[in-house]
Amino acid sequence: MLKRIVYGSFLMSIVYFISYFFFSGLRNLIIRGGFWAVLHATMSFILIIGIFSIVLLVLRYLFVGPDQDQKK
Repeated sequence: MLKRIVYGSFLMSIVYFISYFFFSGLRNLIIRGGFWAVLHATMSFILIIGIFSIVLLVLRYLFVGPDQDQKK
């Protein structure tokens, strides 16, 4: 359940930034401030944390052996 929420919010932030780059009306709303600026900051935070976690997972996959992955 928690994975679904995390993955869903990460994908929503990707869709948000794709729409942010292509629609100038959304950029104008964010420049005005208020709710849209807070939403933009929240989506930025989610996107940065998501990219950081993907990088950590890839590094863990590359440098941790399969025998060290199991809990004893």
